[in-house]
Order: sequence, then structure tokens, then C-alpha cells
Amino acid sequence: MLLDLNNVLTTRTDAEYIFVTVNRKRRKVIYADIRFVESDREYIKIFTVSETILIKGAISFFCQILPEKKFIRIHRRYIVSSNFIKAFDAKYIYGDDFKLPIGRTYKQQIANQL
Repeated sequence: MLLDLNNVLTTRTDAEYIFVTVNRKRRKVIYADIRFVESDREYIKIFTVSETILIKGAISFFCQILPEKKFIRIHRRYIVSSNFIKAFDAKYIYGDDFKLPIGRTYKQQIANQL
């Protein structure tokens, strides 16, 4: 699925979900289902428990939409849900089926949030 970040809507600041427009329909993406987010140039891949959603846009903009208490920016290319972190060391964050690098810039922020 290819989405445009201009079509991402949040209804309230305390909401547990966001709505994205897919094929002219608004679709709910629940924050608790998002495992991690990956940036690939001008695209963002949202990896959920059931699927991967492709969005056109900047990861910095998407990072502002996600709740800070539930998501951690760990690299210039990655945002991860704290609910899906199983372990971490100096270089990587580990989940059940993923291993994501930690950027030097984000090490202190990760130490403070975890």
C-alpha cells in the first residue's frame, strides 16, 4: 500500500490510533500494533503485527505524529515501539524477529527512555 503523509490524520492528541487514507478510504492504524518504522529516502515503511504499510514522506514528520512515550527514535532511519523491544546493547535493539541498529546520535536518548 502506498500512502501520502498529507493524508495522515489524528483525531486527538490522546488517541491510541491514527487514520491513514488508503484507496480513498480512511483506515485506522492502532499505535499498539506498530512494531517499528523504517525510512527509505522519501518513503516510510510502517511494520505492524499483521502487515507493512508504505507511506511517502519524511520520517521526521511521522515521528512527530507518534506518541513520545510509546515510540523511540533509535537511528536516522528507524523508530521503534517500546512495547516490541526485547533487548538492547550498545549497537542494536532486538525484537522477536528484528534487529535494528542504534545511531550514535540517539544512544543517550535511548538510555534515558528505557
